[in-house]
Amino acid sequence: MGDLEVEDLEAAVAWALDAGPTIAGHQPQPHVRVMLDPDGHPFRLFQGAAQGEFDVVDWSGVVVS
Repeated sequence: MGDLEVEDLEAAVAWALDAGPTIAGHQPQPHVRVMLDPDGHPFRLFQGAAQGEFDVVDWSGVVVS
């Protein structure tokens, strides 16, 4: 899974959606968006300060097809 740090999370999500990925059904953190590329591979968009929060991520609801 790749991580991409962004300044504006909502703008980055909008850009990604226009490029083809979708938003994953389960979002484990408020300042991170798990996205799925067109082949279903997950990646995360996060605002700078959110990176340190990965230690407490609840991945139990994430389903990768």
